[in-house]
Amino acid sequence: MVDTEVLVVGAGPVGLTAAIECARRGVACRIVDALPEPPRYAKAVGVQPRTLEVFESMGVLREILDASAPMRGQLVYVDGVRTGRLELALPPSIPYGFLGLPQYETERVLRERLTACGVRVERELRLSAFEQDQTGVTATLAAADGSERQVRASYLVGCDGAHSVVRKGVGPAFEGGAFAEQYMLGDVELSWSQPVGYGVGFRRGRRRAHPPAHRCAGHEHRNPGRAQSGLETGAGGVRAGRAGSAVHLRPRTSSGRRGGGGTHRARRAGGIGAGERDPARVMARAAQLLIDDRDSPLVGGTTGRGPRPGSRAPDAMGLTRELVGFPLHLFGLLAGAEHTLLLYADGGVDASGLAWFEEIADAARAAAHGRLEVYLPAAPDAEVDGAALPVIRDAAGEFVRAYDAVHRAVYLVRPDGYLGYSAVDPRPGELAEHAEATFARP
Repeated sequence: MVDTEVLVVGAGPVGLTAAIECARRGVACRIVDALPEPPRYAKAVGVQPRTLEVFESMGVLREILDASAPMRGQLVYVDGVRTGRLELALPPSIPYGFLGLPQYETERVLRERLTACGVRVERELRLSAFEQDQTGVTATLAAADGSERQVRASYLVGCDGAHSVVRKGVGPAFEGGAFAEQYMLGDVELSWSQPVGYGVGFRRGRRRAHPPAHRCAGHEHRNPGRAQSGLETGAGGVRAGRAGSAVHLRPRTSSGRRGGGGTHRARRAGGIGAGERDPARVMARAAQLLIDDRDSPLVGGTTGRGPRPGSRAPDAMGLTRELVGFPLHLFGLLAGAEHTLLLYADGGVDASGLAWFEEIADAARAAAHGRLEVYLPAAPDAEVDGAALPVIRDAAGEFVRAYDAVHRAVYLVRPDGYLGYSAVDPRPGELAEHAEATFARP
């Protein structure tokens, strides 16, 4: 018998996000943290556009934006002389920009969302050991008074940093290097003549300053900075049996290697984009838009057009829906907790074509045990008014451009905003087979 389905260890941004994603899907979850209270200093301030897309799906985007400040670019000074300026500019197809937000504010917003889901952080509980078997994990939690208790969970998720007990138990030791320099992090009120919204790097004295996201009490924290090639977030995780680690400091997966590789290099060379020649690719990498999951067993499909399975599903603006008097964007349709199936119909669709869409949707819903939203994006001239599926008109043609979509193109978008499957006119049963392999029975 289990005490909870999922036990999350660590109440930082990653652990809180994992707990929210469980709770809003009805999965019983507990989250513990060794600290008596949340940290009061900012260990990080930058929030990337891809993270904001995730925050939108989690229902916390407004609170995050309300508490943040825009990050418009980066200035670099060497020996007091400005030597570089980088604008954090993204194409119009990317719905959000970069922003600055202290980590403790991010955690506050996520804790409030988690509380609204009916789950609270259990503090001063440290994971000291765990054992797993075929049916679950038995975790030993040590309290501040020295007492211990055991919790039985179906799954254990370690989100408590580089020295995580879960990480050590399921994978090799932390790999990579440590910076020789030491860093001092400080939350301060700063008055200067630098432009608002720009990070400023001073090279000779090894000082780096970022504009404050908001006023806060002064605090200093000395911490040797550890780094490893790759992005600090979005690099995937490591799992052995029923225990897994977030490994957000380690690009162990192939997706992390393709999407990252820049943190250590950027630090040594002087900032974002240092030593690179393609500004668009620099911005896409910094925005975490290049990370993919093409090697995942949850990815399938046969199409060679548009975004490939395992990549981020692009947004599309200018969509319309009957009875809605304003344009929609695709991400607004993908903000639920389930997978979303998109079936594209062009102007050549007829009654038999509508039947094909409805049959493939019914088969996919059955294979997914009903845990699937379905929409029919359609060209402006497509005759789909009699469709039993919700019709979304591609009035501005942006869906076709973003997905290189043709008639009978099929896209299955995962709850994390990535394409799990895509194909054009798939063979009968192919999508249902993929869904059966993806979804567990309730």
